[in-house]
Order: sequence, then C-alpha cells, then structure tokens
Amino acid sequence: MEINGKGMAKCLVLVMLILDIAWPVSCTLRRPGGRRATPFHDSSKLLELRGLAKFAVDEYNFKQGADLQFVRLVSSEQQVVAGIMYYLVLEATSKGNNGLYEAKVWVKVWENFKSLEEFKSLGPNLAPTSKFKSNSEPQEACRQLAA
Repeated sequence: MEINGKGMAKCLVLVMLILDIAWPVSCTLRRPGGRRATPFHDSSKLLELRGLAKFAVDEYNFKQGADLQFVRLVSSEQQVVAGIMYYLVLEATSKGNNGLYEAKVWVKVWENFKSLEEFKSLGPNLAPTSKFKSNSEPQEACRQLAA
C-alpha cells in the first residue's frame, strides 16, 4: 500500500492535532516540581503520612521545648524535590487547647533521611474534634473543617 502526498499530509495533520490536544493535558497532570494533593487510596500511605505528622510534632517539641500532642492528620500535599517535600496540615493539642499546624517535612527514602523544615501555627481549631469521624479521609475532614 502506497500513500500519496495528500494521504501523508492528512496523516501528518491528524498526528499534529492529537499532539496539540494531548501535550497540554499531560503537562498539566504532571506539573514537575509543583505541589499536589497526596493520594490516600491505601491505608499504608495514610499510616506513613500520620507517622510523618507525629514525627513533625515530636521534632517541634524537641527543638522548641513545647508540649504539643498529635491529634490527627487533616490534609497532605507533596512536592517532588531532591526527594519529597510533604506539606502536612495537622491538629495538635497543648494544655487542652487544640490548634491547626502546617508542617513541612523533607524525606529522601534512599538515604533514610527525614527532616522537619518548617512548623507553623495556623491558629486555633474552632471545630470540636468529635465532629470528625476517626476513620474519615483527611481530605473529607478538611472539607468539614472549612464548612
């Protein structure tokens, strides 16, 4: 089967149209270096993220001489760097007062490296903890908190 000039031109135009549509979609989905929500589709990932949130509270307590107690993980985002930077929103309590905090934890698994880069208060948690189901997904808890 031989393709003439017209057939080749049609094929080339079709390929260009497909690439023109597919290229922006694939670039948007990947966003190299951009922050994206961390998927919680399996319990092992959720346990890993809770462990990182507890690590962040423990490190903060050690460095600042504070007495925060981890309550729960509210949400998580991640960014690919030289490893993964996790941006965790968590709830912690101190002397009966609950508050929301953002922790920035850098992880390089291949080096067994974990570092608390930043820990800051987002203010008091005005919603009672009992409002959230203990087995609810962190994203759902965040939506309830915003309501």
